[in-house]
Amino acid sequence: MVILGLDTTGSVLSVALSRDTKILGETTINDTKKHSETLLPVLNDLLRVLGLDIADIDLIAVSVGPGSFTGIRIGVATAKGLAHARNIPIAQIDSLLGLLQNVFFNGTVCAIMNARRNQAYAAAKNGDNVLIASSALPIGELLPKLGAGPVLFVGDGIDAFWETIIKERPDSLFAGEAVRYQRASSICALGYLKSLKGDVVNYHHLQANYLRPSQAERLKREV
Repeated sequence: MVILGLDTTGSVLSVALSRDTKILGETTINDTKKHSETLLPVLNDLLRVLGLDIADIDLIAVSVGPGSFTGIRIGVATAKGLAHARNIPIAQIDSLLGLLQNVFFNGTVCAIMNARRNQAYAAAKNGDNVLIASSALPIGELLPKLGAGPVLFVGDGIDAFWETIIKERPDSLFAGEAVRYQRASSICALGYLKSLKGDVVNYHHLQANYLRPSQAERLKREV
């Protein structure tokens, strides 16, 4: 099974192709260019280098959020378009679970993304035990929920909340740059597991997971 993995939920854009659990190739762009301008060219280049075609893809695994509202929409829209054209099933992947997949730690791991307004998108686990399901909450509420002992943090929330984390939890550990941000290879791996369970949808049922209202929606409610 050839799997296309897409993650555009953060500042990093990542595209990967796998055959079952084997990663064939991955391209990650950490630049200021818009995902809408780079996603399809990156995908086309990766397919070309690997000698593959869109027609060879058996499953699309796409990160559906939470994260950047614009980034989520770009990834979801692209997955829908590709799936519609070729009738390809889709595995919907939580972006925070994708980040947790990036690292291994014998203890508590917390995926944290900057949700702005001093809030974080976060999920945490210790082994197979889920400590925090994907949530949007203030950073001050998140840190006490992680229990005792060192915590390995992964995600762009490290950059945004570094000082607060160090102050409140000085024994914290931080994922290195190579695995700190979104990795489409992790999305492929989670997509493969979902496919084994039959947990896939067609393009009609693909849905973004924003976790909270957009700024425009919040402003509308305040009027």
